[in-house]
Amino acid sequence: QTVSTVLSPKAVPNPVLANIDVNGANFAGLEVGLFYHPAPSLRLGLTYRSKVTVVGTGKTTTTIAGTLRTERPFASPHAFRAGIALSVLDDKLLFATDVKYLMYAESWKLLETTTFPPNAKAMTQETPAYWKDAYNVHLGAEYALSDVVRLRGGYILSTSATPEAYAQAFMAPPGVAHCGTAGIGFKALDALDIDVAGSYVVLKSRIYTATPHNAGIGIYASHTGELSLSATYRM
Repeated sequence: QTVSTVLSPKAVPNPVLANIDVNGANFAGLEVGLFYHPAPSLRLGLTYRSKVTVVGTGKTTTTIAGTLRTERPFASPHAFRAGIALSVLDDKLLFATDVKYLMYAESWKLLETTTFPPNAKAMTQETPAYWKDAYNVHLGAEYALSDVVRLRGGYILSTSATPEAYAQAFMAPPGVAHCGTAGIGFKALDALDIDVAGSYVVLKSRIYTATPHNAGIGIYASHTGELSLSATYRM
């Protein structure tokens, strides 16, 4: 995670930027699921993913304090997901949908940044976040043009976990995100599939009330584009 943020804007006449650069990993998570195939054309699924907290370590750089060793935790919340897939037209057309519920309220109350000045006690800055639980709705379809080529399209609606009262310029904006996806898959060999896909996400909202914990009145927006290439080989 790399962030540039204002350091103590109320305490310094001319606000100073703090550049935070931390990274980390945690492989202690757990994901379990159930899959049920009640009919040849119908599939049902349910999954649970446990909360995982990564303590990112790195540095904070400012013009007044130099470079300080830094720790900042980042949590992936408990998540529940349920879905259904239905194939029709002799399995040429597949419809799929699922709903995901993310428990951000339990895992994102405060954003903590701890710095370690030389020859001094560690200092922890707590930024109130108080994120709220969020949900995603995924809709998708795949059509087999032939035994070799498949076309895919989809739409995702996601609610942001960021409350308007705690919205910050460097975090996800509040509101509802809309995402469109498209892709194509090729059967290169009997055991090898190649897929190309892209998506574009728009999350935009206006905040009309300034609070002590948000970045003020204005438009908060995020636009994200992604491209992916994958290959699957079956033994």
